Amino acid sequence: MNRLVACAFFVLFESVAGAQVSSNDEIAAFARSVCDDLAGAEGTITRREVELKVAGEASGIARLVGLSIGSDGKLKHDRTDYEGLPFDKVAAQMQGALACRLELARMLINERTRLAASRTPPSTPVTNTPRMSEFLDRTNIKGGAYANVGATNRTPRECLAACQSDDGCKAWTFRLPTSTDGGVPRCWLRDRTHPQVRHEKAVSGTKIF
Repeated sequence: MNRLVACAFFVLFESVAGAQVSSNDEIAAFARSVCDDLAGAEGTITRREVELKVAGEASGIARLVGLSIGSDGKLKHDRTDYEGLPFDKVAAQMQGALACRLELARMLINERTRLAASRTPPSTPVTNTPRMSEFLDRTNIKGGAYANVGATNRTPRECLAACQSDDGCKAWTFRLPTSTDGGVPRCWLRDRTHPQVRHEKAVSGTKIF
């Protein structure tokens, strides 16, 4: 009988191996320490004995099934009080330490899986991307320029994106390179939206507040 239980114990841990191998090893060691303390190899162990033995192992249980311990000393799941391990899933009586290990380990693994599945995923921060105006063709915005990023933003759309991602930018002007610019376009980021004047080689745009 013990040989059959030992085989079942081995199959249980092999079936849930993989990314959780180290955690399963910890559960196996925990189940062994609890059950071996309660009876010899052939002694009968009751569910109640296991429950009482585990009751004093809050920190160990927290680590094994993915709980936390609150400032009040209570086990927490998603910041709420944990209702407790489902000992009703453990057999009322177990014949020997090996059977006890199998029952306790199975319950802990199943509970860890259940808690992981019910955990609230972390919220994704909401980012508000500023709205931008349409291209203002043949338009230059005069004054308020605090950066020229034309070397890395060589098209009007790239210039718009540079302004959109800069909190201090209220408007942008892209100007095609002239003979004196060394072939490098100009992308001016500005802290104002006016005055707007006509310029044959410029394209501008503003943030919409």
